[in-house]
Amino acid sequence: MGTPSDLPPRGLRWTQRGEIEAVVRPKPSRFVLCLFASAWNLALGPLHLVGARSPSPPGFDLLGLIAGAAFLLLAVRELLLEVRVTCEGGRLHVRGGAMAPWLRFEVPIVDISDVVVLPDVERGTHEVWLRMRAGAAQKLPVKLEGIALGIKGRRKLLFPAPVSHASFVAGRVLEMLDAARHAGHDTFRT
Repeated sequence: MGTPSDLPPRGLRWTQRGEIEAVVRPKPSRFVLCLFASAWNLALGPLHLVGARSPSPPGFDLLGLIAGAAFLLLAVRELLLEVRVTCEGGRLHVRGGAMAPWLRFEVPIVDISDVVVLPDVERGTHEVWLRMRAGAAQKLPVKLEGIALGIKGRRKLLFPAPVSHASFVAGRVLEMLDAARHAGHDTFRT
């Protein structure tokens, strides 16, 4: 299974699939929130008629049904979402798969000099950044937060992911980059 230091910190859903591939899944809290929102909207909309004696305002049931269905679809998406991090073809790739096809990030391995954890003081979180040999650092688009819950007017999150999550991901990505470099994946291929 691995030594305790190889295991991700509690709450981080990171699965290593070989030396140069890993999968990150969202925290279950996002699924639970979407499922609760779906039940809430369905209960206030079309399901409120069970045991009700008075009719609802026009369109209220339809609105509740649409919102409940939308949140149910988001819950299913959160349940099936996987973000793949791979080092292949001379590039570091982050892909969202079928549930998040818009998530496409890639950078040449030879351009990466280091993987670091930097704090976002304004939000109270820690993020994984790639330091580049030339040019500005790039943020690795791996979402570590469960639910981005904050207070109105403030950007700081109430329940940010611990720094151990970002440190673990940074360490594993650095190991994947080293393994890819040793395997000869750090050159461009056409």
